[in-house]
Amino acid sequence: MKKDILDRYEKDADGSVIVHISAQNIFEIYNYFDRASSFSKKDLNEELVTYIIECVNEIDSERFVLKFNFIDGIDDDGKEKVSKSIKSYFTYLQVLEKEQMHRQIKNAFILTILGFVFIFVSLSIESFKDKFFYEVLSEGVMVAGWVSLWEAIATFLIKWLPL
Repeated sequence: MKKDILDRYEKDADGSVIVHISAQNIFEIYNYFDRASSFSKKDLNEELVTYIIECVNEIDSERFVLKFNFIDGIDDDGKEKVSKSIKSYFTYLQVLEKEQMHRQIKNAFILTILGFVFIFVSLSIESFKDKFFYEVLSEGVMVAGWVSLWEAIATFLIKWLPL
C-alpha cells in the first residue's frame, strides 16, 4: 500500500519525495491577515499547512522536499525568504505542540492526584455508615474520583498519543 502512495509522488536525484506546491505568487502561501509581518514571522495559509501535513503523513518517514512553483515567478531573495519562513513556521508549530503535550501531562497528573484524593475521602466518609446522607456523599465522591482517574488515563492513552 505504501508503495502505491509513494508512486503518486515524483522523486529528485537524491531519492527524496517531491511535494509540489503551486501558487500565483509568493503572498498566496501566507495568511491574508498576517501580510504586515516580516516573512520569518508570517503564518502560512491554513490550507497549505493542512496540505503539507497530509502529504508528509502519506509519505511517512521518507525524506521529502517542498518544491514551490509561483506562476508570477520569484527572485532569489524571495526563495530565501520562503525557505526560512516555512522552516520558522513549522518550528513554531512544533513548539506549540510540545507546550500542549506538557499541559496535557500536567493536567493528567493533577487529575490523577485528585482522583486518589476523592477515593480516599470517599473511603473515609464510608466509615459513617449509620447515616444515609454519608453513604450518598461517599458514593458521589467515589464516582468523582473514578471520573477524575478515567480522564487522566484517557489523556495518556487516547489524547496524548496523536501529539
